[in-house]
Amino acid sequence: MIVSPYQLVAEALNCDPASLNAGSGLNRHPDWDSMGHLNVMLALERLYGIEINDQSIVRFGAMAEIIAHHSGMTGNGG
Repeated sequence: MIVSPYQLVAEALNCDPASLNAGSGLNRHPDWDSMGHLNVMLALERLYGIEINDQSIVRFGAMAEIIAHHSGMTGNGG
């Protein structure tokens, strides 16, 4: 089952997917604080097998990067 990046992040943050956009990210969304980012990273690790390290924590701090990664994995951006 392919999960959209918006659905993945919304579930991790326990928020409405409609509240997210490509500009959402760490400290740029009411629910995406440091603890929310940890939940996002854990969800990315589970779904995509992303290793959690200093580089990935910074890279995936923005919805646009998560969308780009998803697109590269599935050929589908949304």
